[in-house]
Amino acid sequence: MMVMGMYGYQKYHNKNTEYTLESMRMLQGYPNLNDVLGVPVKLRGFQASNPFHRRTDKQIRIYLPVQGAVKPASVYSWCSLHDNTDTGKQQWRVDRLDLQTDVEGSLQQWTIFQHPECREDPDLVFQRAELSEKQEMNSIISSTPVLDSSSKSAFDEPKLNPKS
Repeated sequence: MMVMGMYGYQKYHNKNTEYTLESMRMLQGYPNLNDVLGVPVKLRGFQASNPFHRRTDKQIRIYLPVQGAVKPASVYSWCSLHDNTDTGKQQWRVDRLDLQTDVEGSLQQWTIFQHPECREDPDLVFQRAELSEKQEMNSIISSTPVLDSSSKSAFDEPKLNPKS
């Protein structure tokens, strides 16, 4: 039996998610990968606390530190959840994949994949989804009845009558 702490579980889970595996598969298929990083390229680890990571119900963006045979790099992936018409199930699709590494002493980042159906900048789509979720939460909060000062609350302290 294997015992794993929450950090270990999170690291294992995130490395083996559909969107992480698909992002790595697409990176491995990049035609200039050997020239840029050298092959093989492996995931160095998953940093769950990275501020680039964001997730909504239907979108996620992740940062993946990778190590090529020649040098390290950073992969930034924007993914969205879509219905698969063949299987009838939902699956994660990589919308955009960026690679960032040192090129001749200068840090450079370029897009190595952009899904043809994702014509809009994934960051804008992501921000819109986050805004929509916040608006939905605000509407739930604003529709919750508020107790006025004259009504009794379960948290009111009972008033004790002094004994005469």
